[in-house]
Amino acid sequence: MPKDQTISVEKEMQLIGEVTWLLLQSPLHREYPLHVLESRFLTAIRLGQCRIFTAVTGLLAL
Repeated sequence: MPKDQTISVEKEMQLIGEVTWLLLQSPLHREYPLHVLESRFLTAIRLGQCRIFTAVTGLLAL
């Protein structure tokens, strides 16, 4: 994705939801404070540098 291009708000919200769901699947990550989502994931999502890997059974990894 070119640097001057951003993802849509809808796609950003979808990715934030998927990241949050994945974090909640781990006992360790479930304890992270909400600001960690912003500081560690939001910039990558907004810059199009976040990938969600899926399988037939659902989301797998970031």
